[in-house]
Amino acid sequence: MPIFFEMRPFLWLPIRMGLAFPMRSPALFFSGGFDALKRSEALRLLARYRSPGGENGVPWDEEKLYQRLGAPDHAYALHATEELLLISSPRASRSVNYTLLCGFFVRAANPLPSDNAAVLVRAACQLWKQPLYVYIGLNNSLADIPGFRLPRWARPSPMLLQLRDFHPERPVPRFDRFQPLDFDFG
Repeated sequence: MPIFFEMRPFLWLPIRMGLAFPMRSPALFFSGGFDALKRSEALRLLARYRSPGGENGVPWDEEKLYQRLGAPDHAYALHATEELLLISSPRASRSVNYTLLCGFFVRAANPLPSDNAAVLVRAACQLWKQPLYVYIGLNNSLADIPGFRLPRWARPSPMLLQLRDFHPERPVPRFDRFQPLDFDFG
C-alpha cells in the first residue's frame, strides 16, 4: 500500500450491516429530521449527549454537532432515548439504498441499557424507510453494536484509518470512539 503525506495504516474500521424493522419502543423519546428542528431545540437536545471528558475520540459538543449536521451535503436525523443519541442519514451505494448510522453518543451520567442501540436503529430505519443499515467504526461505550461484522473479503471498501507522526517514545494512539461523523464518510 503506498504511503502518502507520511500517513501510515493504523486501524481497519469495522463495518457492520443488518436489517431493522419498525417497532416503536417507549424508550424512544425523539426521532425526527435534523432540519425540522429550530436551532434552540437542536442545541438543547444535542447538549445532553456531549462527548465525555475521559473518552478518547473526536470531541463533540452541541455547537460542533449542530455545525456538522448543518452542512448541506446530506440529510440527517436524530433519534434519542434518555441514555443514547443516534445520528442517521439516508445513503445509496451501487444502487443499494441504506440507512447510515453516522454516530452514537452516550449520555455520560446514565447507565446504558443493552437494547438502547437497537431501539434507535429501528427508529432510524423506519424514518428513512430503509431497513438495511450500515455502521462503520467503533464505539467502546456500546456493549452491543447492532448488525453483523463484515469479513475483510466482503468489505466494499477498506475503510482504513491512516495516521502520521508516530513516535516510539509516545504511547500508541487509541480510540474509544471513531464513527462516520468523525470523518468525511458521515
